[in-house]
Amino acid sequence: MSSNDIENQQSSSPAPTLHDEPTMDDNQRYGINSPVWRGKRGLVVKILIGVMVAILVVFLADLSYLFGSAYRVNDRVSALKILVVDYDGGPVGESVTNAYKMLQAKSFPTVEFHSSDEYPETSDVRKGVCNADYWGALYVNKGASDRLAAAYEGGSAAQDYNPADSITYIYNAARYPTVASGYLIPNFQALVGAARGGYYQTQEGRSALRNVNSSDPAAVEAYLNPITSTPDVIRPTNQGSRNLYNTINIVMAILGQFFYVLAMNGIYEKFGLHKNMKVRDVWAMRFINGKIFSMLYAVVVTGYIWAFREDWGVGGTEWALTWLTFWLSGFLSIRV
Repeated sequence: MSSNDIENQQSSSPAPTLHDEPTMDDNQRYGINSPVWRGKRGLVVKILIGVMVAILVVFLADLSYLFGSAYRVNDRVSALKILVVDYDGGPVGESVTNAYKMLQAKSFPTVEFHSSDEYPETSDVRKGVCNADYWGALYVNKGASDRLAAAYEGGSAAQDYNPADSITYIYNAARYPTVASGYLIPNFQALVGAARGGYYQTQEGRSALRNVNSSDPAAVEAYLNPITSTPDVIRPTNQGSRNLYNTINIVMAILGQFFYVLAMNGIYEKFGLHKNMKVRDVWAMRFINGKIFSMLYAVVVTGYIWAFREDWGVGGTEWALTWLTFWLSGFLSIRV
């Protein structure tokens, strides 16, 4: 191909510009009923209707899912599963079982009782929550009933008795904090409170009033407050922004990538890159642009999370993992 042919081919394409094209006077324009628009009017209307329907359906589906997830949510609390293991085998464990029978309802998490043979160590119970097999767990500490019975006799056993050593409950505060604060903690406390009241209905609880050393204030205190609990929180997440991590933060991360792709497509189209540049080069440019933007955007997202983390116990390793996760997610979103 000669140099003249190349120049003619290049001159046939309009020079790219970011400025608006000069506008026409109104008397030079064509009315909607002009034959010029024949065949185009219907096409434009069809395209607009298609875009309109697509947007309405997408927003209807998204918002229906969002509102539907909160619809009668109290009737679906039973979908949350809690593991319970009794290492005591005495009246304290029995009172927990009876308490759940009283509280069992759609508005209360489902409790699954397992034996200590299946979970030999308390660390195994904790691991079940860490692995997201259960939303939470509760176990009755070994020897809880024996310590309580000894406290009724008074003396050093009564003075050393701590009712919080009876039951331990576990939950992961970083896994959907709204679920932890709204449905796990209150129901754990309700279960322990019901177990404390139910203890007096057990055989040992009924006989305790006759056996308690009434002359020892510590023994009386043990009888009046036999059972409480100790929380074992996995990854405490107390900062106020915790409720945004799995909600609006994810949406904003996606929106930022969407608007960048929209701007990139518009700029490429304005300069004629999609039409006139080799496909390989267009792909390479989009790949590099997407890589750089997703990396920087991941820094921004991770940055504002860390800036407002308050006393959250995370460090440099967690920062890097969070940044890499958002970078990978953002880059895949741009590429797809």
